[in-house]
Amino acid sequence: MASNGKLFNMTVRKAQAKVERELVQTDWIKSWPPIVRVKIGSMLVSMLIQCAKFTHKHVDPETNETSEEEVPAFSHSHVAQKGKIYGVISIHDSLTKLFSTQPVKDTMNARWLPMLVPPRPWLSYNSGGYLTQNSVCMRTKEAQEQLRYLQRASDEDRLVTVLTGLDVLGMTKWAINRRVFETVIKVWNSGEALAEIPPANRDVVMPPKPEDYDTNKIARVRWGMEAKSAQDQAANNHSIRCDVNYKIEIAKAFLGKPMYFPHNLDFRGRAYPIPPHFNHLGNDLCRGLLLFHEARPLGERGLYWLKIHLANVYGYDKYSHSERIEFTERNLDMIFDSADNPLDGKRWWLNSENPWQTLATCIELAEALRSPEPHKHMSRLHVHQDGTCNGLQHYAALGCDRGGAKHVNLVPSDRPQDVYSAILHFVIKGIEMDVKNDVREAKLLQGRVTRKVIKQTVMTNVYGVTLIGAKEQIMNRLREIEGEDGKPVFDIIDLQPLSLYLAHKVFDSLGEVFTSARMIQDWLNESARRIAKSMPTKVLKDCMNATKSQRRLMKGRAKAADGNVLLPAMSEKAMKRRRQEFIEKLQKQPMSSVVWTTPLGLTVVQPYRKHHKRQIPTHLQSLSIYDHSIPSPVNAQKQKTAFPPNFVHSLDASHMILSAIECHRRGLVFASVHDSYWTHACDVDTMNEVLRDQFVALHRYPIMENLKKEFEERYKDYMMPVVDNGTAPSASSGNQAGNTSGNNKAVAGTKGEKGRATKLSARVTKQSLPDHLNAIFAEGNDEDTSIEGEDPVADACNPANASASKAAGGDQCSNQNMTPTISFMRVKWEPLTFPPLPKTGDFDINEVLQSPYFFS
Repeated sequence: MASNGKLFNMTVRKAQAKVERELVQTDWIKSWPPIVRVKIGSMLVSMLIQCAKFTHKHVDPETNETSEEEVPAFSHSHVAQKGKIYGVISIHDSLTKLFSTQPVKDTMNARWLPMLVPPRPWLSYNSGGYLTQNSVCMRTKEAQEQLRYLQRASDEDRLVTVLTGLDVLGMTKWAINRRVFETVIKVWNSGEALAEIPPANRDVVMPPKPEDYDTNKIARVRWGMEAKSAQDQAANNHSIRCDVNYKIEIAKAFLGKPMYFPHNLDFRGRAYPIPPHFNHLGNDLCRGLLLFHEARPLGERGLYWLKIHLANVYGYDKYSHSERIEFTERNLDMIFDSADNPLDGKRWWLNSENPWQTLATCIELAEALRSPEPHKHMSRLHVHQDGTCNGLQHYAALGCDRGGAKHVNLVPSDRPQDVYSAILHFVIKGIEMDVKNDVREAKLLQGRVTRKVIKQTVMTNVYGVTLIGAKEQIMNRLREIEGEDGKPVFDIIDLQPLSLYLAHKVFDSLGEVFTSARMIQDWLNESARRIAKSMPTKVLKDCMNATKSQRRLMKGRAKAADGNVLLPAMSEKAMKRRRQEFIEKLQKQPMSSVVWTTPLGLTVVQPYRKHHKRQIPTHLQSLSIYDHSIPSPVNAQKQKTAFPPNFVHSLDASHMILSAIECHRRGLVFASVHDSYWTHACDVDTMNEVLRDQFVALHRYPIMENLKKEFEERYKDYMMPVVDNGTAPSASSGNQAGNTSGNNKAVAGTKGEKGRATKLSARVTKQSLPDHLNAIFAEGNDEDTSIEGEDPVADACNPANASASKAAGGDQCSNQNMTPTISFMRVKWEPLTFPPLPKTGDFDINEVLQSPYFFS
């Protein structure tokens, strides 16, 4: 289909997809359950340890004689880390040294390398990608709930657009940039630390101990932190160098050959290449090593965009297009020098933010300008168009927020707006105010906070970064700031409090600049919170029906079938057993995941659940695994906090898929890194038109209104708990049988299908509740709590508790003048509803069509 051009004919595609589904309906080989996989895997590893040996040469230090012996290549041991014992498979040191000096391409897993031929088309959810390796189009991480939704969507032909987009991405043909590769090899062989390639030397350079180490506690703590930082850096360098070695070997294997990257999705619909070690989503080194396999004539506009691209990858990307071209033309001598002598010249390219991509662009631009006719130069370099904090662009479009839209370049302007500089302005303003109030952190940071320090935090805030995550991001940037003497400006001890202080400032400033985005985030958070704590009416009624007779027995009111014989009240032991049975039954209910449908028809299921751990004894050791096959309750907090970023990710994924399909229809070569879109320099203008058209088309739909309607339809038969903390005065001893008046009850009801209030019967304490129910029934209450149906006073007056009551200060049940206060919660199960949508502004989405810096 790919070769005859029928792959993207929707009629032919649907017909072929139907045939494909019928062919793969039966799983001929059933997947093994986790316990079987673990036991067999452990046995195979144990056999490998026993039989894998190699010849080790040993030199006797006294006689200088060399001897040989067979030694195990691998060994199994245990290490303790953070209070837990982990099993570790170690490689013999001599074997490690051998691997570091020999090519590793023969040891690679060929299933996960780039392909030499176009990938198999995705005609159904489980048929596509590699030719011989079956896989699913979505990375579900064993989430059976998501897999069921995915299979149904595929059977109903609702995945056609999404799968077509994956095929467009997979059909892009790549090649290795030979000149950049040769430079990488020289750097690698030299052992020099250069452009993200760490040094070959693995020695840890420990800082000198201070003279007052034994007497000065602060100096001792500072040295400990510096020593740990040095050790961590050495370990990190070794890990990165191993990764670079793997990438170099893959590039070497594909040198002079075509490459294809089959793609699949994450659960939000974002596309990723399946080969994990080397692809265009990788770091700067990977991107610098890659070219499009197809060459196209540069043209006049292509040369224009190639010059802009060089300024962008260098880091000069917050200026107008004309200023970026001036930057490139001003540095032509440096560009030619970098292309001709990347390592022996002035190394101008190494000063850029993306050195390997800058080097590749210098080489391409130098070749074009030196050719007799630059406009006819056949270019294979990928030129990028990046969104301005794309998550905020979607939020501004959803809320029709003109102010936010201006900051993220949705509104036409003469020069690009920089959202990071806008946030920085508010951050610095807050710091200056704190300096006047003599805040220590503000004084230390004054004049030292730059755009680079806060950029990552601003970028990831919209995607749900936590305060702790933001603190770590800012700490890494503060650690890089050096004084004129080349030493770090900030004391290592101050990094933690300074980073936390600055993270708070960034979060506060974002709320001031993007008020509409914050309101939409709040709505999404609240909706997810309600869904995660809700239950289907049928499940809830089953729990209630199971305890209906228990309620009657506890109150001594149940009658026999003939209606004449009054049954005795339930014993205390039986009551406790029934309560525990109720809690266990309720605990098994998984609660509800947040589920929604993207504009492209992909059903998204948030996978966050509190999975059970299982201890599995194996031949090698006892292993603890998360068993996804056991029904597990949702993680309500994670469902809530992750929904806003996941929802926005599903929107930018939809925009990318729509753009990919349209670019293919117009004959463009297309690739993407989420919100960064790539094509040939000569086709950038066409791609820019497509990006704007598809973004506007996407947001012309009432996305938020449709989401609310979908929630109301999907969860229309769900009930949510409404908790009311309170107190009730006890009744007199005459009310022991449960005849309590209105306010003496801890009411928790839910209106059933016929409008009747159904009451739960259970005595619930924080100690008896599982984690996922604590958030519902025991939130903010340290006392024993009651769910409607049980009289807390009757329990207090039970003979079994009489002695405790007297010891506490008298007989509460016999003294008519005493009305002790008992804490309780009213828990009512009501139909699940959603808050009204936040008001929108006056921004017209069609203005994006005229914005030159929307993507640039």
